[in-house]
Amino acid sequence: NLKADLKNPFAAVVLTSLDGKEIGSSEKMLLTVTATSVLSDAKWNETRTSLTEWGQQPFVIEVVKGEIFLQGVKNAKNIQISTLDSSGKISGNVQNAVLKNNKWNFTVGKTATVWYLIERK
Repeated sequence: NLKADLKNPFAAVVLTSLDGKEIGSSEKMLLTVTATSVLSDAKWNETRTSLTEWGQQPFVIEVVKGEIFLQGVKNAKNIQISTLDSSGKISGNVQNAVLKNNKWNFTVGKTATVWYLIERK
């Protein structure tokens, strides 16, 4: 159901249904996109295999940038994407996905976040 075309050389992308339905029928989903993230002032050993100092909050994240494509979403007239802040609340940045070739497309990375709320309307 999901394809990601990202500009980052490494990223993890997870799409989770929030209403217990399969992705194609879900009305509310959470998209998590993350790349490198570390606590502020964290320090690595010489080989960068372990932290010598864990650091402190806040986390510093590498913003994941690119395009997300959703397919197989049933009976959707619109798909709305809201950017979530670090506490999981909608931050005010909302976009509508564009339907093209039976895939809903939207952009990630315009705002520094790892979470997007996806709602099928």
